[in-house]
Amino acid sequence: MSKRIGSLCLLAILAAGIVVAGEAFAENTGGKKPVLIGGSLPLTGKFAEMGRMQERGYRLWATEINRKGGLLGRPVKLLITDDESSVKKVVEVYTDLMRRQKVEFVFSPYSSELTLAAADLAEKSRYPFLVAGAASEKIWETHRRYVIGLYSTTDRYFIGFLELCAIQKKKTVSITGFPDSFSLYTAKGAKKWAEKFGLKVVRYAILDGKEEKDLAAEADGIASAKPDVVIVAGHLKESILLRRALDRTGAKHSVFAGSVGPAMQEFQKALGPLAESAFGASQWEPDERIPYPGSRMFIQSFLKTYGENPSYHAAAAYAAMKTLEGAVQKTGSLNREKIRQHLVTGEHKTILGPFKIRKDGTQIGHKSLIIQWQRGKKEIVWPENMRTAFPVFPK
Repeated sequence: MSKRIGSLCLLAILAAGIVVAGEAFAENTGGKKPVLIGGSLPLTGKFAEMGRMQERGYRLWATEINRKGGLLGRPVKLLITDDESSVKKVVEVYTDLMRRQKVEFVFSPYSSELTLAAADLAEKSRYPFLVAGAASEKIWETHRRYVIGLYSTTDRYFIGFLELCAIQKKKTVSITGFPDSFSLYTAKGAKKWAEKFGLKVVRYAILDGKEEKDLAAEADGIASAKPDVVIVAGHLKESILLRRALDRTGAKHSVFAGSVGPAMQEFQKALGPLAESAFGASQWEPDERIPYPGSRMFIQSFLKTYGENPSYHAAAAYAAMKTLEGAVQKTGSLNREKIRQHLVTGEHKTILGPFKIRKDGTQIGHKSLIIQWQRGKKEIVWPENMRTAFPVFPK
């Protein structure tokens, strides 16, 4: 055990050295002006775990591109600021980046609520804005020419899971959501698709509170409805707290599914045996059997650099930058209008899978996955052509 801990520590030290060395290229440029790419990430606050993963995805790409000589022969320099999971901070950061620092490109923050604030600024300043950490349809309800999604939208998160439930002849479902944009639209989408698949929605609640006492009361309400299936439309914290609360009620044997939470390794770390059999919606998984070009290499590089597997948040950040890199190479330019035009036309390949957008910037090429925790490990159970294990439902 001590050797393993020592090895992990060494990996972490080496990882830090690799990233620093890669970024140092941007400082030792031989007189070439670096390409500035900036944005904010929630490195503290309620979205910190997802923000940490995204930062690592962005920095891994920067290290790799600088090793290859940068973009059009110029080194890349990332400007990453902690937005503290605050909308106000996001506005300050992106305003400064685009108006004062005049960066060449910006990347998106994490979460729909933070992305909405940044998207308005990117649109006004005409910056192509690859959304690598948000999926709420609300982002695209306002027409924007420069805001381009990578994720499948929230209304489609639970299609695969509800299809599996229908096949298993489950009849009733409870859906719990929260008022933030991502959670609310995910809950609405789950309700729509549950009804399309013939499941009766016996409880639908949008909660203002996210504390344990609020979720304990919600768990009691869910248990009273006696649903076959429980869906939590929220983030990591909500999924963990509600799963724990349900374990103390008569609904503990209902089929459980959550957005974001179960797809994170921290879900299993926090819950242990309670995570077993939980389903989750995921945009991508660190499984080398996934057939998308570059996915396997990304997993190996991330693991070697950081000593842990990437979440789909890290993969999306990396995919956004690789997509930007491809657009620069294809157009031979850093001109933002040319980059935008390239991104919105045709289809592109990413480690997340196919990339194709509607005229409004909504992603329609990419499909989310459904995972399930089985014997302490995440398995892909939907769609069938990417399945690593069959879904397991309680008897």
